[in-house]
Amino acid sequence: MAQPADPAAPDTGLSGRFRASVLSYGARQLAVMALGLGSSLVLTRFLSPAEFGRVAVISVVTQLALLLADGGLGVYLVQRPEEVTDRDLARVTGLQLRLAGAIVLLCAVGAGVAFALAPGQRLGWMVAAAALSLPLLVVRGMSLLRLERGLRLDRVVRVEILEEAVYAAVAVAAAARGAGAWSVVLAQLARAVAGASAAAAIGRFRLPRGPVGWDEELARGVRFGLHFQSAQLINLARVAVVPLYIVPVLGLAAAGLVERAWFVCGLPLAIISAVQQRTMFPYVARIQADREQVRRFAEDAVHASALLATLCYLPLVLFPRALVVGVLGPQWEPMLPLAGWLLAGNVAFGALPGPMYAVANGLGKAHLISRINLGVLVASWALIVGLTRAFGVVGVGMTGLLLWAGTLLLRRWLRAELGPFRFFRQMAAPLGALGVAWAAVEAAARLRGHGPEGLAGAAAASLLAGAVYLAVVVAVDRERVRALWSRFRGGAVR
Repeated sequence: MAQPADPAAPDTGLSGRFRASVLSYGARQLAVMALGLGSSLVLTRFLSPAEFGRVAVISVVTQLALLLADGGLGVYLVQRPEEVTDRDLARVTGLQLRLAGAIVLLCAVGAGVAFALAPGQRLGWMVAAAALSLPLLVVRGMSLLRLERGLRLDRVVRVEILEEAVYAAVAVAAAARGAGAWSVVLAQLARAVAGASAAAAIGRFRLPRGPVGWDEELARGVRFGLHFQSAQLINLARVAVVPLYIVPVLGLAAAGLVERAWFVCGLPLAIISAVQQRTMFPYVARIQADREQVRRFAEDAVHASALLATLCYLPLVLFPRALVVGVLGPQWEPMLPLAGWLLAGNVAFGALPGPMYAVANGLGKAHLISRINLGVLVASWALIVGLTRAFGVVGVGMTGLLLWAGTLLLRRWLRAELGPFRFFRQMAAPLGALGVAWAAVEAAARLRGHGPEGLAGAAAASLLAGAVYLAVVVAVDRERVRALWSRFRGGAVR
């Protein structure tokens, strides 16, 4: 029986699908941002910093479990040049479901042991309940794999918006009824059910039957997957400093401050990097044979990322206190010093890793990322332990700023693969425009005799700063911005 045509096979519509995917996934990120921000703000009002400390522990454990269950095999099917067959999907899905089932059982046993040792604790049961979503997440991911590989993300977007809407509704409703951290667990389960059901319908998914059938092709996928997932696992191990160190040493409240600071300060980058990874990674995988095309694409991606990320960070950089206290509530004001350090690193360097990670993965060089993240893991734990002992929870932010140096190593390795490409120059105009916008807001405040008052004042001043930022970028970088837009409209790269 003939295999279905692979939607990722090279064709003349690839650049068009890339543009459509960027736009549709960008719109998706805006919708998700609205839903996520709304639900997160409500949860922040209902849950205490200690409850968010529990949420941080649950998130780390469930993310680790999902990475282990996935094994990176789905990403391998997206990256490899050969077409994906029904047999490929069935074998990978079968293996992932077996891994997911084993992890669910392990979490249940661990929760039982924890309860036997400490009958009053609830955290173990929360983790075990959240782990029940793993098989559903495997079904969801494999149902959408061909669409992602072929850059047909418009249909994927529908599933993801549905998931976020369900998560927000369940989390807010449960938190309003006093469920505490259980509200997030229930929301994760509801999101998994909704996402798996919708994805299976769109992707026409069928559960695999029969043995997995081990061979060299599957072994090659496992090797690539281990490199890809090792980078994610190492990064997750770095984040695991919250449950393993911050909670026992500084307490649940401090862990909650770290979790919220990471969320707030990382939100603009999370939105942008999600679009980059979901669109750039499969696109680079399809054009990987033409290294010069990939090099030009990497330059454009870094430039676009720097322009957009710096603009998105303007309100947080200019009015952190007004936003944190006015939106989250006064109980979160102690996180402001920590947030200042995190913002400094994210604004100066945060636009760079997203494009380069997507390019490295698209070229099949996931091992480069895993090596960098391994070094970052060791350095982060050493720095966090040392700096938090000296400066308290602010040491986590100081560590975040210092660790951006790992970006320079990835740049050096990619230069060896692609040849020289512009890097620091792409950041100069956005950061300069940010400085001018800040000076304009300060000058306006001095003319009025006071700064912006409340959220409304901060929002109005942010609009002014954004207008100044865009004007400066256009004035000093007009030709490069025009060329970037022209290449995007005419094809992802020339």
